Amino acid sequence: MACWRSAQVDPASCYVASLHHQGLNRILEKGGEKATEVILAKDVGDDPRALAAEVADLWFQTLVMLTHLNLDSAAVLECLQGVPRLAAEFWQRHD
Repeated sequence: MACWRSAQVDPASCYVASLHHQGLNRILEKGGEKATEVILAKDVGDDPRALAAEVADLWFQTLVMLTHLNLDSAAVLECLQGVPRLAAEFWQRHD
């Protein structure tokens, strides 16, 4: 994706570049909108694809935010490495 990180891309020609051009507050606003849509998607009934599509939109906006802050998904994955252990401990206590 040519415009993902490039500051030299015309914001009018690329959605991601336009978000970066508008700044962090706009990126966070879009992420908040997408998070709300994920919450509301539970009301779509029996169509799990609708929920998956909303989650994909939220993940996309999150990736835009990370790149704006000069982070990448590796930083998130590093944080998640301890999650399986924490989940196992939780279920051991609640069985």
